[in-house]
Amino acid sequence: MDPIYDEEDVHAALDQFEGLPYDTEYTLFEGIKVTFREAGHVLGSSMIILDIVDKEDGKKKRLVFTGDLGRYKLPIIKDPHQPEQADYLICESTYGNRNHAPIEEGVPELARVINRTVKRGGKVIIPSFAFERTQELIYSIHLLFDRGEIPKNLPVFIDSPLATNITGVFKQEIELYDEDIRENFRLGHNPFDPTQVKYTAEVDDSKALNFFIGPCIIISSSGMC
Repeated sequence: MDPIYDEEDVHAALDQFEGLPYDTEYTLFEGIKVTFREAGHVLGSSMIILDIVDKEDGKKKRLVFTGDLGRYKLPIIKDPHQPEQADYLICESTYGNRNHAPIEEGVPELARVINRTVKRGGKVIIPSFAFERTQELIYSIHLLFDRGEIPKNLPVFIDSPLATNITGVFKQEIELYDEDIRENFRLGHNPFDPTQVKYTAEVDDSKALNFFIGPCIIISSSGMC
C-alpha cells in the first residue's frame, strides 16, 4: 500500500505552523481568541485557553485545554499556570488515581542509590526519556556534585544522541527556565556543561561504554538500555 503522505507533504504542513509566545492573546477567527499559558510539563509545553463569543447571544465562554500538566517545584521549568476561570475544562488524567512522592524526596533518594552502588563498585544505569526527564536528571546530579553528596570524580554519560541534541536546545532556551535556574546561568553556572557530563554522539562512543571499567552513571533511553 502506498503511504497516504510523504516528506513533501510534511514540509507543506510545517509551513502552516506559527509560533506564538506565552501569555499573549491571539485572534484565530472572528469571535475566537487563543492564549497559551505555561503547562510546566516539558520545555515549551502549553495549555491552551480559548475565549469564544457566541454569535447568537454575544455571551463569552472560556474553554481551557491543559494538555499534559507538570508538577510544582520541578527543577528547570516553571510551575504550571493556574487559570483564573473556565466554563469548560479538558484535563489529562494520566495520574488521576495516584499520589506522587514529594518532589523534595527525589534528589536525596537519587544520592542514596548512587552512593550505595558506587560503594559496591557498580554502575548506575538509568532509563530515561530523552526530552525533559534526562535534563532533570542531569540537573539533579549536578546539584549532588555541588553539594559534595556524591563523589565529584564520578563519570556521567548520556548514552542517547536524541537526548544529546535536546540538551543542546535546553542550553539555548534559558528564558523558559524558572528564575533560580536562569540566575545560575547568568552567573556562568551551567548544569549541562560537558566537563561535568559526557555525551555520546556516535555509535562507537555508545559501544565503548560496554567496556568502561569502574563506577559511573549512564543515562540512556529505554531502548538503548
